[in-house]
Amino acid sequence: MVNVAHAQIKHYDFNILAYGNIGFGVLENDKDVNYNMNSNSSDLQLNYRITHRFGLATGVGVNQLSGNSFDTIGYFHHERILLKIPLLAVLEYNISDNFRVAPSFGFYAQTILKD
Repeated sequence: MVNVAHAQIKHYDFNILAYGNIGFGVLENDKDVNYNMNSNSSDLQLNYRITHRFGLATGVGVNQLSGNSFDTIGYFHHERILLKIPLLAVLEYNISDNFRVAPSFGFYAQTILKD
């Protein structure tokens, strides 16, 4: 006999996760002056929810780094754009009906698009 009140219905679904980030860092050089870099990134991921809390996600992301500095020749502007492809495990927690937290961990493959 199965108690319907305690039976769990397993369902599978997809959802879209979108992230945007801004940041700041220091590029450390061995032979030249260290300089500051600004970072802007965005990710668009497709999450496949396996259970009500656990899912797997993949997608595409772009990270843009830019900064100004000087060397023995003079001042310069450095810009780099990276393409990222993630493979992540996502844990979802519903805080309320309108607010959900989804921390993730995993791996990113990336390549330089512009340097």
